Amino acid sequence: MIQDKDPESANSSELQEIIVKIHQESTDRNTKQQLLSLIALSHTKKDLQQLIPGLTVYAINEARKHAKTNGHGAIIPKQLPVFRHRMDKDKLDHALDFFFSPSFHQVSSFGVKEMKLDNGNTVTIPEVVRTACHATLINVYTKFCTETEFLPLSRSTLFKILNACPSSRRTNLKGLDNCAADGGASYETLLTTVKEMGNYVVDEEVQVELRDCKDSLNASKIYLKTDFKAHLRKCDKCPDHCINYSLSDPTDQHLQQHCVDHQHDMVCERCNLLPQAVSTIKRRLSELDIPDEVRNDLLASIDVAEAKILEWKSHIVRGVNQDLARILLLEELKDGECLIIMDWAMKFLPLAFREKQSDWFGQKGVNWHVSVCIFKDENQNLMQRTYTHTMDAVKQDWVAVASVLEHTLRTIKIQLPRINTVYLRSDNAGCYHCGSLWLAIPKITETTGITIARYDYSEPQNGKSYCDAKIAHMRGKIRRSAASGSDVLTASDMKMAIDKHGGVTSCQAAYVAVDPNSLVKKITCPIKAITKISNVRFNNDDTITAWKAFEIGNGKKISINSTLNDVELNVDVHANFTIPTQPDGIIKKTNYAKTDRFRVI
Repeated sequence: MIQDKDPESANSSELQEIIVKIHQESTDRNTKQQLLSLIALSHTKKDLQQLIPGLTVYAINEARKHAKTNGHGAIIPKQLPVFRHRMDKDKLDHALDFFFSPSFHQVSSFGVKEMKLDNGNTVTIPEVVRTACHATLINVYTKFCTETEFLPLSRSTLFKILNACPSSRRTNLKGLDNCAADGGASYETLLTTVKEMGNYVVDEEVQVELRDCKDSLNASKIYLKTDFKAHLRKCDKCPDHCINYSLSDPTDQHLQQHCVDHQHDMVCERCNLLPQAVSTIKRRLSELDIPDEVRNDLLASIDVAEAKILEWKSHIVRGVNQDLARILLLEELKDGECLIIMDWAMKFLPLAFREKQSDWFGQKGVNWHVSVCIFKDENQNLMQRTYTHTMDAVKQDWVAVASVLEHTLRTIKIQLPRINTVYLRSDNAGCYHCGSLWLAIPKITETTGITIARYDYSEPQNGKSYCDAKIAHMRGKIRRSAASGSDVLTASDMKMAIDKHGGVTSCQAAYVAVDPNSLVKKITCPIKAITKISNVRFNNDDTITAWKAFEIGNGKKISINSTLNDVELNVDVHANFTIPTQPDGIIKKTNYAKTDRFRVI
């Protein structure tokens, strides 16, 4: 008697034959493993090797492992690349902290770049412009490591790091720092003078001396552009490097910082290159047999050029010292305190998805003011929130700044109730560096309930800040919104574009209008020589303490009895701030104390 086969067994046998056949025909390793995992657990290794000739024990083990981990016949997960990090992480962090110092790069408010991470993710960052070439930057870094007795990474590795960092090299010559541009042009003037003198010189010894002067001038120019910033200290035996000595006002004892713990008995050879070269040029010029008129013109050009170079040098010292106010404040920021950095962004030209040529001409820009609030969270991590006010038409004066500041502080009081003390920082635009604004601050403190303790200004034309980075992010978001079909023509459109799809990380926007009738009478500021003041502390006795340079002297007390208590600062809020999906941004701390050389022990 013949019995019928079990249907289930027959189907299983047929399925097994199909799997074996496909496995043998397949050339893809992952597909073979996926097929083998269907039958790997139901057969012994010997049976599997008989079914599939040439099958290895390793392949069987991998198939069984896959079946237990991911399931029978599951798709093989994509294996992530494994990166071996061979360089010392501490040395890498040390190099990156130095390379990304504000002395060697600037953050642009126009444009963004994409940075790819090891895990495949892409991070959008603002455009960063590196102000020194790679070789010069590495030379400065190695000298810095030698001075601080730190063993750096190799030069080849440092070059690879700089090539991997997404930044641009400075190629355009627009919007240069006036002092730096005049200083660089003055060096060219001196070099041209030396070249002209060579036409009148016959003596070989004098020609050699003039060539040495030319080399000294070139070396001095490179030194001011690169190493000089790294050599500055709060206290130093070299007078050119001693910030306290260089920035003390000899005519006012309140603005002097006495160097009582050291003598200025050292001379920097590289700082001395310029005066030695100029002295030699003048001496040789006086000995040349040329008309007095030509000699006097050349001497006048030399004096003017030397003065501009020294002003450039002073500008560098002031810039480093004023930036120190920001660095120390962020390091010593306490719970309940925050730093607000303010800036007017360049007017945003309207963007249309489809723009006619007739609409392109005669466009009026949209005003927007950015305030970056930096504070510490419960874990003492530096965090930031950016408050942006968009306005269709406004006069960018101190009244607008005071009104926007008051609205920002009211918002901070609601969103961050722990904040009770604020430090302000901005550039030297007339709407910020203004005595009338200082007189209005006590009134703002009274109405908002947040104490404004101090106002620091960056060195003129040296104030690239966090605002530029956040402006770049928001500008990119607005452009993407316009590219997707949404016209951005007004301040209201700008706010909607910034807030779209969860907003920009840590950025909030409000569409407002500043009341032009906020100022009820013309204010006469009693404070004199305002442009020479760089730091202001607001006291509780209707006075302010002013400094020409940060922490140089005890400061000068100035009475501000005529505070603007009778002025109401009004902001018409058409659309208030909207908190984005990620309300706070993180500010990375450096891994080593770069400000130790600035501290007075």
